[in-house]
Amino acid sequence: MGGNEELKKKYNSKVLGFENDKNRIPQIDTVLKDNQEFKIGTLNFTTIFIPGHTRGHVAFYFKKERVVFSGDTLFSLGCGRVFEGTYKQMFQSLNKLKNLPGETKVYCGHEYTFKNLEFCLKFNPNNDFLKKKKNDIKLSLKNKKPTIPSTIADEIKANIFFRVNDPDVKKAINLENSPDIEIFTKLRDLKDNF
Repeated sequence: MGGNEELKKKYNSKVLGFENDKNRIPQIDTVLKDNQEFKIGTLNFTTIFIPGHTRGHVAFYFKKERVVFSGDTLFSLGCGRVFEGTYKQMFQSLNKLKNLPGETKVYCGHEYTFKNLEFCLKFNPNNDFLKKKKNDIKLSLKNKKPTIPSTIADEIKANIFFRVNDPDVKKAINLENSPDIEIFTKLRDLKDNF
């Protein structure tokens, strides 16, 4: 966001921002609300408010194209750090994204896929889908191909932050009888130090 002013001048562009960030992000031209539909050219998208990483974090969901831009909330096989929000907000935000149709392609803010894979395998080592995905990711990287996009369906099967109710995951972190939010919080803390 530090370059908003220069980008607007150079490209005559418009800056879209979430209503909670209208006083924080410079040069916002259009303020968006949660669940608001918006059109750019021929593309229609819906804003999904997903706080946790930041207070005003949003995703852009293109239903017709089956695409979500999740920013720094949902990564391939991971999720963002909790900076300005709370663990509960991040957990709820991830669940909003988890409820999108399975075929939805996920374009995230960073490609941390291999490092996230290592973390997922450490705490979900018996996940056969994850093991297969490891081979696919290695092949993509070997061929200098991106590992993005993922899909919501793949994330549900492999992303440990979507798998907090999996008995193997709970056992791996010694929290077999704990609620999902506690599992999520423990995993996010472990990932911060991984």
